[in-house]
Amino acid sequence: MKLCKYILFCWILLLLIPSRSWGEVKNPDALLELTRQKAKETDALLQQIKEDNEIMAKYVLLLFSNPPKKSVYNPNIYTFDEKGVYGDHQKRSQTSVWFKGKSGSLPEEVMKQIRATESMEKRYKELKKRYDYIKWIYLITAEGVIRVYPRETKAKYPGDSDPREFMAYVLAGPEKNPQRQTVWTEPYKDHQEKWMVTCSTPLYERGTFLGVQALDITLEELKEKVLKVKAGKSNVALLIDKKGNILAQISQTKGDKKEESFNYTHLALLPDESIQGIIQKLSEGREGVVKLNIQDQRRYFAFVPVKTPGWIYGIISKM
Repeated sequence: MKLCKYILFCWILLLLIPSRSWGEVKNPDALLELTRQKAKETDALLQQIKEDNEIMAKYVLLLFSNPPKKSVYNPNIYTFDEKGVYGDHQKRSQTSVWFKGKSGSLPEEVMKQIRATESMEKRYKELKKRYDYIKWIYLITAEGVIRVYPRETKAKYPGDSDPREFMAYVLAGPEKNPQRQTVWTEPYKDHQEKWMVTCSTPLYERGTFLGVQALDITLEELKEKVLKVKAGKSNVALLIDKKGNILAQISQTKGDKKEESFNYTHLALLPDESIQGIIQKLSEGREGVVKLNIQDQRRYFAFVPVKTPGWIYGIISKM
């Protein structure tokens, strides 16, 4: 008898507890509130990635100032190639360290950096395991050494390449970043035309710039973590930059059937007269919810800024 009463109590309790379901978001105000929540969650995740990259930067500085007495560096696994590039032995197709020097010798400071950071691959591997949407984690020093994980094909770093020209290095360096803060790049497309973004932390020791600690995030992978929402009869969740580029999207309908009709790459392509005014609001960092007419169907579009990288989280919902 007691067991039956307990089961009945639990059943009533479940009925009383509100849950986020398809039927919950039935009006524009609720849609905007949901979008605020998802933007906040996305911001918190990116903020955590930023902080983890800064922790990695502190570890690099510790290695530079207090090199390990017993380095795991093994000179036998490295060599110069015919272009004067120092990296993994030619019998290995990939490398974790790259430096363009003169065949046969390395500057003393470069050798110190390579020896000191030999254990970084293990640290990078642990960080990437936590965030599977990180594509690469790497260190670029002021001398031009790059330490990267996962290991990259040697062809990515040709003999005339200089990692100090990479966006992660330039934007976080002294000239572009005198405040010495961690920076996020504008979204950009990689060689596969996939949207990427880079988080880069400058390295300073006693006021001297030593390089940057950076990581690249692929938004195609990140969307699986942040864009799965259920709102109204069907919805499209979006990450958008302030220019209106749609960086990532996931479409869903009730029953988790994907809505194939939404395949836009920029908000300006949406067939609605008010879209230019909406893009203007996005560029100003404003939030709101507006009505749209897409393919002769009324939709509501809620948008909220994501603070950390300066994106916008959007949900287009059919109610």
